[in-house]
Amino acid sequence: MSIPRRIVEALKGIVGDRWVLTNPTDLVTYDADGLQTHPAPPGVVVLPENGEEVAAVLKALAKSGVPFVARGAGTGLSGGAIASDDSVLIVLTRLNRILDIDPANRPTVGRIYFQDSVESSQHYQHRIV
Repeated sequence: MSIPRRIVEALKGIVGDRWVLTNPTDLVTYDADGLQTHPAPPGVVVLPENGEEVAAVLKALAKSGVPFVARGAGTGLSGGAIASDDSVLIVLTRLNRILDIDPANRPTVGRIYFQDSVESSQHYQHRIV
């Protein structure tokens, strides 16, 4: 890992020790996305829980000049969610709640698709009429 210890500690202060991964065994999980041909373990993995934590992580990394890659579920097939050992992988899978829905400003097709996909994962409890 080539990420400075002070950065790792700052990230832990933002998201908690449990959500900052530095152990090489843990990092292997994040060494590739759906494209398995070019594995590259990141220097550190951080898993923020909300927008405030994401913003604080980004500020800390920008302030120290540490590069990062954002990652969702890691299912992409382009290698776009792969970070190098000198960068931080920000994994966004803990951002798993719908905080607000504004049906007046969503296109109908998008709204229907959104409803169906969220309902199927049981994250949605109210219907938009």
